[in-house]
Amino acid sequence: MLLKVVIPNGQTRLLEWDGVPENPLGFRVLFRTKSSGLTGIVVGYGEGEPSGKVHSFPDKLPLILPYHIEVAKELSLHYLEPYGKIIWDFIPSLFDWYEEEVVTPVLGKPVGLDKRSKEVWKYVRQKGEVSYERLKEKFGTELVRLLLEHKILKKEKKWVYPEVDEEIYQLAIPYREALRRARTKKQKELVEFLEGKRFATKEELKEAGFNLRTIKNLLSSGILKLYRDYPRALRSVPLSQEKAFKPQKGSFIFSVPYTAAIRRSLNLIQKNLSEGKSTLLLFTEREELFEVAEELYTYFGDRVVEISSRISPKKLYENWFRAQEGGVVVVGSFKAAFSPVKNPESIILFNELGNTKFVKNGVDLRRVSYLLSKKTGASLEFLTPFYTLESYYGVKRGIFSLEEESFEADVEVFKRKGEVLTEELYKAIKEREGESFLFLVNKTGYSYLFCPRCDEVVECPECGTFLTYSKEKGKVFCTKRASHYNSDEKICPRCEGEAQELGFGIEKAREVVENLFGRKENWEFDTSPDWKRSFDNVVVLNADNILSVPSYKSHERFLEFVAHALRCARKGFYLQTGVLDEREVKLIKEKNFRELYEEELIRRKEEELPPFVRLVLVESPEEIDELLRTEVSEDFGKVYNSKDRVWQYLLKIRSREVLRKLWELKREKNLRIVLDWK
Repeated sequence: MLLKVVIPNGQTRLLEWDGVPENPLGFRVLFRTKSSGLTGIVVGYGEGEPSGKVHSFPDKLPLILPYHIEVAKELSLHYLEPYGKIIWDFIPSLFDWYEEEVVTPVLGKPVGLDKRSKEVWKYVRQKGEVSYERLKEKFGTELVRLLLEHKILKKEKKWVYPEVDEEIYQLAIPYREALRRARTKKQKELVEFLEGKRFATKEELKEAGFNLRTIKNLLSSGILKLYRDYPRALRSVPLSQEKAFKPQKGSFIFSVPYTAAIRRSLNLIQKNLSEGKSTLLLFTEREELFEVAEELYTYFGDRVVEISSRISPKKLYENWFRAQEGGVVVVGSFKAAFSPVKNPESIILFNELGNTKFVKNGVDLRRVSYLLSKKTGASLEFLTPFYTLESYYGVKRGIFSLEEESFEADVEVFKRKGEVLTEELYKAIKEREGESFLFLVNKTGYSYLFCPRCDEVVECPECGTFLTYSKEKGKVFCTKRASHYNSDEKICPRCEGEAQELGFGIEKAREVVENLFGRKENWEFDTSPDWKRSFDNVVVLNADNILSVPSYKSHERFLEFVAHALRCARKGFYLQTGVLDEREVKLIKEKNFRELYEEELIRRKEEELPPFVRLVLVESPEEIDELLRTEVSEDFGKVYNSKDRVWQYLLKIRSREVLRKLWELKREKNLRIVLDWK
């Protein structure tokens, strides 16, 4: 009999199998090809010529369940990715074992060796075993070959799997010094990745595209430091449950404060656990995941099964299979979505305004959650500070039911003409000076820069992003990627003329507010709202730059930002704007975001924009007009991107048949396809 297995690169292999275990679907297998040993996941049976034979089933339980395979196949067409690759993208890398050739010393002390050969033998004996490739790199291929031929050393194959504890990396020196000392572009990118983070695991660094050599070089140069992380202890505390709590089956969106989201989760989980049923909690933001996990440990102890990068590989391995036990709560983010939870009663997704799109493949966690609920029959709940336009459209179509708590704070909107603080807003703040405040500016740094000679806002020479000036760092940099542009001088990269400050970011906002009111312990400044925290008052000094981005999504993102910020305010909410019309101002003051969304949907339908059509960008080094017309669709726009030297075609997709044609085109041609949908 032949098993069909998928390997981490998404390819499918047929393997010979002798019939144990009885039902192998979803199990992990180790197998050998002519050149190496690999890991695969069984997704079915097949016919044809086998490419290898199953070496072993390393786990006692399946790695994924049949419904995960079904979900992956649906996601495959939607995102134009092989379903095998989608499966493996959601599997922690510790399950991807491989076979490696290692060298070990022959027993007994060798006699008559020259000095260099003794050095090699002693090195291998001290290590116990050494990778064959690493040994050749260190001592040379010819010398290692001779020692193997004379049986001073011996070579054998060994399956490689992760160590017990998780490696954690963080900057060992201040960010600016680390960026200066980093030698290569990739090293600088890794330093930028760690800026502002307390730590990053090896898993996270690998997912972000950094290889082990880059990490090792930064460690040896003292820019990074390494320590090992261990799982936290658990404890159990009784939970007081609301008597009236009655969960319902179906798909729901709850727009609520953070504390209400926590309370609802705890009560739903307790009810499920009391009936011996499991719950899957998925998070879009890492800090929210860790905070809620600690809360869950407090109440439910070892019934909490965490799937995250902060726990050790050994613990992660154990937890992955513990997810198949009844009466547990599985908590994690993207990787937890494919954990083998048997018959989940409820699936909860926290904060759909967070990062719902998986970096590895563009798959949206909301769609994954929805498909999981449909395949398992579990109830689905989005617990979020506010809902996206796409989800609201789902409510209108009857896919979701919407329940929302009203916003607490009173709303005031002030017209601004460029100043950081209008006179009216100053007076409003003055009246509540003793209360807590959060000031928001959707802009990092101190300001943009304007070049009088070029008569335009200064752009990054690499990617075209407006450059940012930071007074605190004394730097001008690209916010998309600091390695693109980073300078100590306020000059225009194009003409090298002196540039002037333009507009304001969070640094200038803090400077102006503290000059007017002094420094307050309970006043904070940020570039985005944090659902986990609430304040007496929230002030949006400027978010108009969201609307200035040339994207059909700009208005939706602006409304999300405002609603999210409003959810954090207990008493007063103040918005400064220079671009909203009177009707929009009126609706925001009334907190009537539904009507604003209704108007946005009308505009989208008239202009044939998502969610009524799907948009896909196809990039090609050559013109492919005729190919698209004959093979895919005649409905596309075309432009030549001189910066990247590619032709770009924007297609509007209205049927699954067009998706199938795009899928075939992507596999056959040298094309890059960028999907603009969730």
